[in-house]
Amino acid sequence: MNNPLTAWVLVLAWVSAIYGTLYRARPICEFLRSATPLGLIINVTLLSAAGFIVFFFYKKKAFANPLKIVLFLLVLTVYALSCYFLKQPEERLHFIEYGLLTLFCFNALRFHFSSKGLYVLSWTLVTIFGYGDEVIQYYLPNRYFQWKDVGLNSLSAMLAVALILLIIKPVQKNNRF
Repeated sequence: MNNPLTAWVLVLAWVSAIYGTLYRARPICEFLRSATPLGLIINVTLLSAAGFIVFFFYKKKAFANPLKIVLFLLVLTVYALSCYFLKQPEERLHFIEYGLLTLFCFNALRFHFSSKGLYVLSWTLVTIFGYGDEVIQYYLPNRYFQWKDVGLNSLSAMLAVALILLIIKPVQKNNRF
């Protein structure tokens, strides 16, 4: 996407979707947990995403750099361990929600910033959105604020930024990735 306005609209649409579904998310997850193998569906989705990321890493010829391979495996290990220790399947959705949000924010911010600041700013912005998610939940009658979820949202953003940094070449302002 080469248009900054379109990129920001995508960011705002994704944040609106996350925030807009907060009230209904718990009942929907409870229904899906009783009617489907929700945990299996989420795990298959995460494994598919991991497979896509590995494929993209391979296509970008990043396997030619041993340091990148080690760092890439480290990031995937942190993802795997985090998912292993998260008992509720819907907690694993944070990695999808906030990983995609990080990619969208990175894409929008690249029109205005370049170099290392772009990566830090992407993580910071997504962490702020993740904190906002929890603040909204504090005021909802069927949800509650959890620092653990703020941490998951921030970790998701950090891991996504790491993958972007490993897979996508450092960007110059206004360049496509």
